[in-house]
Amino acid sequence: MLPFSVPTAAHQEKGTFHPENTAKNTTNPLAGCNRALVYRALIFSRTIPVLALVCLLLPGCRRETLVGRANREGILLVGNSAEPRALDLQIVTGVPENKILSALFEGLCGDHPSDDEKMVPGMATHWEHNEDMTEWTFHLRPEAKWSDGAPLTAEDFIFSYHRMLHPELAAAYAPMLHSIRNAEAYNRDERGHILCGLDENFPTQWETLRKANFQGDPSIDAEDLANRKFASLDQGERRRLLAVKGLDRLDAGQLRAIRDTPALFDWPDEIPQASRTLVIARLLEHAEAGAPDLFEKARLGLDAPDPHTLVVSLREPVPYLPSKSRHSTWFPVPRHVILKHGKMTDRFTKWATVGNLVGNGPFQLHAWRYNHYIEVRRNPHYWNAPNVGLNGIRFYPIENPYTETRSFLAGQLHTTYSLPPDLLEKTRREYPQYLRTEPYVGTVFVRLNTTRPGLDDPRVRRALALAINREELCKYIYEGFTPAETFTPQLGDYRPPAVLRYNLEEAKALLAEAGYPNGEGLPSFALLTSRLNAGVDAIQATFRKLGIRLTVEQKDWGSYIAAQQQLEFDIAMAGWIGDYLDPTTFLDLWTRNNGNNNTGWDSPEFEALLRKAARQPNPQARLDILAQAEGKFMEAMPVLPVAWYSRLYLHRPEVHGWHPLVLDNHPWENVSLKPDSVR
Repeated sequence: MLPFSVPTAAHQEKGTFHPENTAKNTTNPLAGCNRALVYRALIFSRTIPVLALVCLLLPGCRRETLVGRANREGILLVGNSAEPRALDLQIVTGVPENKILSALFEGLCGDHPSDDEKMVPGMATHWEHNEDMTEWTFHLRPEAKWSDGAPLTAEDFIFSYHRMLHPELAAAYAPMLHSIRNAEAYNRDERGHILCGLDENFPTQWETLRKANFQGDPSIDAEDLANRKFASLDQGERRRLLAVKGLDRLDAGQLRAIRDTPALFDWPDEIPQASRTLVIARLLEHAEAGAPDLFEKARLGLDAPDPHTLVVSLREPVPYLPSKSRHSTWFPVPRHVILKHGKMTDRFTKWATVGNLVGNGPFQLHAWRYNHYIEVRRNPHYWNAPNVGLNGIRFYPIENPYTETRSFLAGQLHTTYSLPPDLLEKTRREYPQYLRTEPYVGTVFVRLNTTRPGLDDPRVRRALALAINREELCKYIYEGFTPAETFTPQLGDYRPPAVLRYNLEEAKALLAEAGYPNGEGLPSFALLTSRLNAGVDAIQATFRKLGIRLTVEQKDWGSYIAAQQQLEFDIAMAGWIGDYLDPTTFLDLWTRNNGNNNTGWDSPEFEALLRKAARQPNPQARLDILAQAEGKFMEAMPVLPVAWYSRLYLHRPEVHGWHPLVLDNHPWENVSLKPDSVR
């Protein structure tokens, strides 16, 4: 998942860069000041206790804090960092959205309150698998209901996975379901595979047929043909355009042209003419019918033999499927509500708004006051409603972590999204009862748009990686974090190769080798961020040492995400939090067409290693192959890993049922408030 930007911190007295050396805004009285020091002064001012004491002595000045009132009402007050982009769980990708959605929806398996690796029953009471773990059967609760009282069945899960994978929905997280048999072909709209490759009676086997150019050849330059009508092109231009697009992306007119003039398209010699003709005929029939949904023809590995049984068949063994099913991509969505407000594939419709949203989790949506809070209340139709410990939760989108800290200390929050790392030591001394420092499976990194001139050269990207002093950054800015050695943090027995190091002189030499000595010849790049902070300043200063100019482009959370997904950026501050405890939650991001890749980079060799690992039954051998894949990824360096996360936040002691979790997926139904336990 995407965290809301990356942690904020700065220590001017200890830092590796100096904000006072940057241009100052003369209209701002705080211009040139270290942002963290200003906020820290406001948060920890010694005058606050004195003012509070004076206030307490004045008549009518005693006020119940928000926390005090919430304790009485059983409402948990949560700092949640950013305004959600939406609450359609099949469209959003961020941690702020996921926190809310995990209160409104529930998957087949649930989260254990104190152990990330333990699976507890969710919508499924129990499950089993075949010997090689390629078929899983989940037995659903007969009493399961949506929050409007409608019954929830196995068909709801199949509808949900159908919608998530539908090519027209363009869900960024759809690859999380690609392990389902034939799901990837359907999601990527691989028409030739579905219409021909899945036909057991097709005259040519798919292993041979797949060598044809179905997906297009991106190495061919056809930009000059982009705005020209097909009918106006000569034969050579037509050949070029058809090769760039590939058979799966051709319209009816283009397919007719190949049918009538076979020489327009090149085929591998091993595919006989009869098969070529049949492929074109089936693709043309599909196009002339208006390109209808291929879900039924794709024969995905999903079956509901009865209303309370879901069978999931996979393309390869997935021993951690129950763990994956706890992620929101595997949650059900309400068919009867979604279709009431539009088509299955419509995005950002009113189904996921107050008064319309129907879920199956322990809470239901009660209020959404934009840029103020989102509140959820108990769901009386939840299967375990009598044991839910809270009456409600209020999520506050406080983007500034210093403001959030101040709100917490003023009694306005039970728990924060984060604590600025530069406040760690002072908080440890003065507010140890509130401080939480916990392991967290995630990586802070810089994302590169590898389609941009200069950044399309792996030597330039490796030079940028060599210029980052991760030890210094984690010492003075990302305090409490660990310098990243590669992209994926260590998970269990997974030990990826430690390839990242700091060597400024080698970075300069590599940049010169690429033809950009001292950065000369490189364009000025924009650094995209959703939050201005010391990490942004540090990356600017790092690139400046190589002679590379970086301007800063700040966008709100939703626009920040959209810009990356559309490759409308140069360089971006980024982070990724693991969705489950397996290296693939970090490595699968970088496959072609993955909605969370957003770098413009892909590698057939890298993806071949991922597929090889997926077929490997030996657990350690599988991890070794994944480490090889990570080595290939880091050699290409489409991202610049900076640090491995730690979870730093503030938390009130009256919150019970909340335990350290490396995935930070706290099951809200297990949380309760016990103010009497605070002395």
